[in-house]
Amino acid sequence: MTALRLLYVVTHPMTARHLLRGQLAEAVGRGYRVAVASAPGADLDAVEEREGVEVFPVPIVREIAPGADLRALAALVGVMRRWRPDVVNAGTPKAGLLGTLAARIAGVPVRLYTLRGLRLETTTGRTRAILRTTERLSCAAASRVIAVSPSLARRAVDLGLVGEEKVTVLGQGASNGVEIERFVHPDPEAVQALRQRLGLGGDEPSGRPRSVRSPSPAGSARVPSRLGGEGGYEGRISLASDSVVPSDPDPSIAPPPPDGGGREGVTESSEGGDLSVALPRPLPPGRGEGVAPSRPPVIGFVGRFTRDKGIAELVEAVGHVRSAWPEARLLLVGDFEAGDPVGERVRAAIEANPAILTPGFLPDPAPAYALMDVLAFPSHREGFPNVPLEAAAAGLPVVGARATGTVDAVVDGETGALVPIGDAAALAEALGRYLADPALRARHGEAGRQRVAAHFT
Repeated sequence: MTALRLLYVVTHPMTARHLLRGQLAEAVGRGYRVAVASAPGADLDAVEEREGVEVFPVPIVREIAPGADLRALAALVGVMRRWRPDVVNAGTPKAGLLGTLAARIAGVPVRLYTLRGLRLETTTGRTRAILRTTERLSCAAASRVIAVSPSLARRAVDLGLVGEEKVTVLGQGASNGVEIERFVHPDPEAVQALRQRLGLGGDEPSGRPRSVRSPSPAGSARVPSRLGGEGGYEGRISLASDSVVPSDPDPSIAPPPPDGGGREGVTESSEGGDLSVALPRPLPPGRGEGVAPSRPPVIGFVGRFTRDKGIAELVEAVGHVRSAWPEARLLLVGDFEAGDPVGERVRAAIEANPAILTPGFLPDPAPAYALMDVLAFPSHREGFPNVPLEAAAAGLPVVGARATGTVDAVVDGETGALVPIGDAAALAEALGRYLADPALRARHGEAGRQRVAAHFT
């Protein structure tokens, strides 16, 4: 019997390398003939070798470029007419449009559009109108739309992009699932090497209960924290004035000053009022339980450094967290991107600050999770983000923005906390809550790990 032919179409080969990791080899192992079409590159070569699939380099570009897009469409039609797939599965915005249209032109009977996110959620004006049109065309050309999360499916229907009867979510959703053992038991040598590279001492902290104690400034007044908790932590900071009671914020990581106007990408009150947030503050020696850590608390982030990933408010929030924990570090794993850039002042603040650790893109982020105490994921839009699932598999609680996709990856009050999109004050408070309460940190981290094991492996 002739093997069923599956053709995956993605814009960038990195998508196939990471979001289709294991899926392709699994399909090959089940007797399917599998191929991937995407822009050329080393990642596509790696997919061919690792997954055992055929590959077709096609000149697809991420930007809106009518001439290049028509050439890519023609190339995809040619590939499909020669290879004759039974099923085409196209994902990512540009490949979704070109792949489903090419499949329809080539007469492919089953045309799946995997909806991995809606970029239009964070755009306005002409760009939003163009993206809305392309999404509607992709959904119309497909015989079935597979949304990677329940919230994404609802959003697509609410926006009028696809009819409810045509969109499907598989299980509880996921971009690709998680190889849980990679994160439960990361390579100890890789963890140690990264720890030394970043200058972080001490033993593996991730998911391990510990309390943070340090003396408060002499003569400082105390303000009871509404976070409270077993550790007896106290303190309050104000984001609007950059002031702190009882101590001043850490100036080295505070948001860049305005240059003639409001701070770019920073949450402020529209009336200029006080956006204050209660943060736990370590008690001086002799109060509370536990011992000082052998290395500083680490708040982590994994992903692209772009505006819609919430990098600006994360930098602001951690600056205020450091008012209570001056020794805390922010570990940013990833790279800056030209598309949707974070802004020059935010980038300068990241690059100049020794409290912000930037090892760059890591092919395997598992060792980085092992060095974190809590993951921050303030992204403004997602499809179904894998990063919170990876962090949960590593036993970390996750503080995410209440955005499409993220609301499916983080269970508020059970595996982490969800805060309003773009709200640096709420983000700082939630991060502080986990640094203050090791029992909560461990409980939510373990709940996240169990959820990943039950539904996303």
